[in-house]
Amino acid sequence: MTQTTTQQPGLGPMGARITVGVIVLVTAFGIFGWARGIMAGGPDVPVLLLDAGAESRFAIGEVIVFPEQNLYLIGVENGRIRAVDGIARSGCAVRWLPDDPRGALKNPRQIPGAYEDPCSGGVWAASGDVLQGTEQPMRTFVVQSKTQPDGSKRVQVEVLGNRQPPPR
Repeated sequence: MTQTTTQQPGLGPMGARITVGVIVLVTAFGIFGWARGIMAGGPDVPVLLLDAGAESRFAIGEVIVFPEQNLYLIGVENGRIRAVDGIARSGCAVRWLPDDPRGALKNPRQIPGAYEDPCSGGVWAASGDVLQGTEQPMRTFVVQSKTQPDGSKRVQVEVLGNRQPPPR
């Protein structure tokens, strides 16, 4: 009786060494990345929880300016409140132009008004939607309504980043 030997498919000695080498290399890169992240620390992004006042003060289409934070809040037609970043991607502080007719078609209740970036020429509607001069809408922040112990509601905005534009 003759016995037949068949080889099982596998990596062989050279393939096994390569596999172990790859595992060691990936592990070393992972440990290096973790250690670098611990030593360097995370990004330093300031976060401000802004109490924007009573929810009842935000009428649909009305923009309320918070100049110290370069922030604009507006009541939108679905009953929510939107917080719009007053610092454009160009790094400049935008200007709110309450009588500007360019925003009327996109603004809640077709009220005039637009934001304008004096550096890039970008123009946005009151809600932060693009009107002209740029392809990107304005950044927005998280807005929450918090019920107080007395039953009243206050608006809180989570504002991220440095709120002052760099000097030009």
